[in-house]
Amino acid sequence: MPFSFNTSPNSDVTVTVGYLTWSGKDSSDLTFSSIPVMVGGKYLFGKGKFNPYINGELGVHFATAETPEYVILGQTYGGSVSDTYFGWGAGGGFLYKLGQNMDLDFNLRYNGIASEGNSSNYVSILVGLLFGLK
Repeated sequence: MPFSFNTSPNSDVTVTVGYLTWSGKDSSDLTFSSIPVMVGGKYLFGKGKFNPYINGELGVHFATAETPEYVILGQTYGGSVSDTYFGWGAGGGFLYKLGQNMDLDFNLRYNGIASEGNSSNYVSILVGLLFGLK
């Protein structure tokens, strides 16, 4: 869920919080979920009815990986592991003015989650309504 705070005619400070989940491509029972908390900025190239923009964010992902538990000779393997990782996102989109305090927001962003010796990347697409609280 993105939030934007207008700081000047062409720039906003952004805050994004959400919930993401992925599962394995094959029959494995591996699942990965993440709660990203990101802060960044947005630069708009105009203030008319159609306003393209670029944006970027940095923050953290509260991530959990889950696998089935197996007990072999009294030792348990698998289960749930949680950790916090650095995250970033960069992309662009546009705002299309629908009313005085309402815009259609379309955004395409490339995102990364960095962990020790590894990283995960994904592309997110957002289409939604942005309401002004004036």
